[in-house]
Amino acid sequence: MKNEILKQLARQNADIIGSHKTLTRINELKTGSMLFIIFLLILAFNGCETNNGKKKPPAAKPESFIQVEVEKKANTSFDPEHVPAEVKAAVQSDIVEYINELNNIIRRRDYREWIKRLSVDYQKKLNSAENLAQASKADRLKKNNIELTTLFDYFIHVVVPSRDHDRVDDIEFVNENRIKAFTLDRNSRKLRLYELERSGGSWIIVN
Repeated sequence: MKNEILKQLARQNADIIGSHKTLTRINELKTGSMLFIIFLLILAFNGCETNNGKKKPPAAKPESFIQVEVEKKANTSFDPEHVPAEVKAAVQSDIVEYINELNNIIRRRDYREWIKRLSVDYQKKLNSAENLAQASKADRLKKNNIELTTLFDYFIHVVVPSRDHDRVDDIEFVNENRIKAFTLDRNSRKLRLYELERSGGSWIIVN
């Protein structure tokens, strides 16, 4: 009888242990399921962020400061009446040097170097039949029976006797690249010497 009771108690204890293991296993499964669900939620959230695997395009960068400044300068019109004093002084110094060199060319009667300093249009103007005929009417030329028929004649008989001592006393801006050079007579009146234009980094006479 005693043995029978002990066997019954042993079976009950085994059933209790088995039930405990089952509960433990169920809890483990629940924990694993929760972790799996959390993992799926993370993937779904990342999928929304990347828009189905495609990264969102980066926001457009603002224009650089340099680009903005260049556009501002391009839109700013040049005012020849309000050129900074230091800019005018620098350009006038450049023109004085240019005219002094031109004077030396004329003194040497160097026609080839002189003509290089004239624009094509100005060469055509000086070499026109109308200009040569008008220049030939000068008293000095008429007295010596000199008739100008070529640009070389004009250089030798008009430019060389009168333009080898030009002096630049003032300049006026026409635009950013074009200026008028003046000299002052004894009464301080401004007389235009040349009109020059900067082309290819150097000056050229256009009128």
